[in-house]
Amino acid sequence: MTIFYYNSKKIGDLSIKSSAHETTIHTSRLTFKSLNQELQATLVCNYAKLLGDSEVVKFLNDGKPWSIELIQKVIDTKTSTWNNGDPFSLFSVYENETDQFIGSVSIKHELETYNTTGFGHPNVIEIGFFLDKTFWGKGYGTEIAIAAIKYIKHAVGVIFVEHVSSVPKEIVATAHPDNIASCAILQKRLKHVESEPITKYDGNPRLFFFKPLKPARVAPTDEVCLESLSL
Repeated sequence: MTIFYYNSKKIGDLSIKSSAHETTIHTSRLTFKSLNQELQATLVCNYAKLLGDSEVVKFLNDGKPWSIELIQKVIDTKTSTWNNGDPFSLFSVYENETDQFIGSVSIKHELETYNTTGFGHPNVIEIGFFLDKTFWGKGYGTEIAIAAIKYIKHAVGVIFVEHVSSVPKEIVATAHPDNIASCAILQKRLKHVESEPITKYDGNPRLFFFKPLKPARVAPTDEVCLESLSL
């Protein structure tokens, strides 16, 4: 197992543990687990509750709760992505104090999806997250975003070269203009936003946030490493 330690001015210490194709991220309040560490039945139960809530999925597609069939399909796909050695897929997020499942964060490499967005955003890493409404207002959205950004920098700087030849140039995310909380988090963390909304998810408007990607300055090693993070 390889462990890397980082520090954030905003959320404190953060660790990234990797073993085979499994990855776990720890912050002081949250734990992120790659989907391939959990039983499918547990995942389906957790995600059915999360994505079956119309308030949580309000700004995605038609805003209707996700079906069990769709949830199972997504879980199968994202689990296979991890098992195939891709460093970017879906993490389940747990609250450390209670060990409760509170949401998810998706991290995906997009080579051409945003080529024609604004002045062009080819070869990017996109993040997106869901948070159980029970845990809204606790700052977890910000903590999830910071941890995801740190993991992307880590993966690109440490292990990404093992999987692709073209290093991504930006971290991006989209949010519905009416999703005030998510827009505020993304504006704060990614800094830049395209002047015109894009259309995505069945033609819905989305604000497009982006930030140049600067990989973590850590060489591949089996030793414990430490780097400061100013996020």
